[in-house]
Amino acid sequence: MKSKLVVAQICAAIFAFSLDRLSKSWILAHLQGSAVRPFWDGVMQLHLTQNSGAAFSLGRDNGQLMTGVATLVTVFLIGWAISRHKLYPASFLWKR
Repeated sequence: MKSKLVVAQICAAIFAFSLDRLSKSWILAHLQGSAVRPFWDGVMQLHLTQNSGAAFSLGRDNGQLMTGVATLVTVFLIGWAISRHKLYPASFLWKR
């Protein structure tokens, strides 16, 4: 049962990542400069903007620093998850 949940979570993560990459590729291919493209008439339109930082432009114009910080946080979280799994193999990673 647990292995099916893990497989489902991995598949969901892969799907979300793929959808993110596909949508960004589509936007970059179809929007140029300050062009506006209607997505749903009267409700939503698409504008091409770029954020060189993290959320809310935190760390703007410091792309290498933000990449380094994100990499360190990711490596830490993966290490933490692996250590939790070794300590508590019978429970889920987020419980206890």
